[in-house]
Amino acid sequence: MGGRVKKWLHHKALETIWFVFNRPHLDYGDVVYDRGEIDRIGILPVRISPTSLKNIETLQYEAARNVTGAWKSTSRDKLYENLGWESLQQRRLIRRLSLFWEVKNSKFPNYLYQIIEKQSKPRLENLGTLEEMPAGLVIHKLSFFPSTIRDWNRLDLETKTSESKKRFKGILNNTIRPKKKSYFGLKDNNKVRYLTMLRMELSPLKAHKMKRNFPDANGGLCLTCGSEEHTKHFLLHCASFRLSRTTLMQRISELINFDISTLPENKIVSIFTNGDPQFTFATNTMILTEVTKFISDSRRLDTF
Repeated sequence: MGGRVKKWLHHKALETIWFVFNRPHLDYGDVVYDRGEIDRIGILPVRISPTSLKNIETLQYEAARNVTGAWKSTSRDKLYENLGWESLQQRRLIRRLSLFWEVKNSKFPNYLYQIIEKQSKPRLENLGTLEEMPAGLVIHKLSFFPSTIRDWNRLDLETKTSESKKRFKGILNNTIRPKKKSYFGLKDNNKVRYLTMLRMELSPLKAHKMKRNFPDANGGLCLTCGSEEHTKHFLLHCASFRLSRTTLMQRISELINFDISTLPENKIVSIFTNGDPQFTFATNTMILTEVTKFISDSRRLDTF
């Protein structure tokens, strides 16, 4: 998904374009070209192995950056967690296991079911476990049936015995896919970008730059206050924005019907950057609108 489009489209439209028009090309044939992991303990993938699959993952990472406005070198895991996206590797795992469930339960197509049937042993049936396939070469161990049977055996019995493919896939999605963090009703991509930078802790703030060894990080210290310039400092303490911050705190307090300054500072920062589930969608939208107006007026997160 090209970065040229992002200046013209709402971030939700950009996400839809990725899901509908781009990602399906990477899904095509993915259960064949995927490579499982041999030594994984749990169900979640722990690494992306072949270089070719890393390159494919990079396409989704760049799409995530285009949707959110995140900087280059932003943590992929943090970015996916923010968007509620599973990695393509995790997605391939879900799709492999879902296909396996379908073949096993429908017994179709027969030539694939026969392979699964051969691995079914009476002593293992009560556990829903299959006998692993012998495989000498690593490339064979990583191929569809040997790797998917290993992954199948890692599932709990309740998941394996799901009454439908939809239920089975839903359990896997709930286990693997992170819960999306909402931007609520924000429509301005620049405001989405501001929140993303603070959520990802990679922005023009000096402490954020210090973590990534930017040459102009100034030891992570605010040029005005001499204190560590992290998200909390910027939103709640920096002397440069004292007056506009007072206005912000008053407006937010009016929205939520209590003095927000009475809350712990970490809680205030969380509300300012993520909203809060105790408030309605509309209230969270107004909170984030006020916060991003404060950020925009400060010009502190603007890049030139």
